[in-house]
Amino acid sequence: MHLSGSNCHGKKAQMSSFSILVVDDDQDMADSLVDIFDEFEYQASAVYNGADAVAAYKRSPADIVFLDVKMQGMDGVACLSQIRAFDPNAKIIMITGYGLEEVMAQAVEGGAVSVMRKPVDIERMLKEVEQVLPNGIVLVADDDPDFVESMRALLTDNDYAVHLASTGEDALHQVLSGSVDILMLDLKLPVMSGLEVYLEIKNRQPPPPTIIVTGYADELKSDVDLLRSLDVAGILSKPFDPDVLIDITRRLTA
Repeated sequence: MHLSGSNCHGKKAQMSSFSILVVDDDQDMADSLVDIFDEFEYQASAVYNGADAVAAYKRSPADIVFLDVKMQGMDGVACLSQIRAFDPNAKIIMITGYGLEEVMAQAVEGGAVSVMRKPVDIERMLKEVEQVLPNGIVLVADDDPDFVESMRALLTDNDYAVHLASTGEDALHQVLSGSVDILMLDLKLPVMSGLEVYLEIKNRQPPPPTIIVTGYADELKSDVDLLRSLDVAGILSKPFDPDVLIDITRRLTA
């Protein structure tokens, strides 16, 4: 195991769904890093070669990848290239125990966020993760695919992690699982209406800060009035100014 800085005082992740992929052909090293990330409540996993890393990332893109440079078979730079070809926005941090300056330069040119040297400095590693952490998880509960995609792009561009729900039942389940920081809730949803979802959450636990969105403010006036009386964080009528949504979201995550 090649670790340093054992006095870890980094803040714990506020979002257990933040995912980390560790790639290293030193299995003990990779598993040790996963154990550390688990202690800080990140969702971490390990693979032990470049080919498996590319396959794992394509199956389920991680929020950040710690990637060893020198591995048997596909090396770290080749692995980096393939992951970045699949996802140009992938956040990858290279790790090396060797003074391969030319290779390091290739990694940075290929889009690596930064380079860390073994033995790994745990404090620095956790700070690197915190810099990539999104501002919070926003659950967008809406069955309009065009609207959902526009909200996903808007919120992602502003560094929020976005989860999606297309039915009221799914939205309820995700909120009750504890993985939602802000709920963006449409009033007209299949299975359960937005109002039913909010009241059921409130019946079981304190609801997360909730932004109500609707294109039927007049038709659903009684629902809107009731939700306003329950102190939801905001009520937006479609179409609305995206800047207004981001301002509300930033205030709620401040």
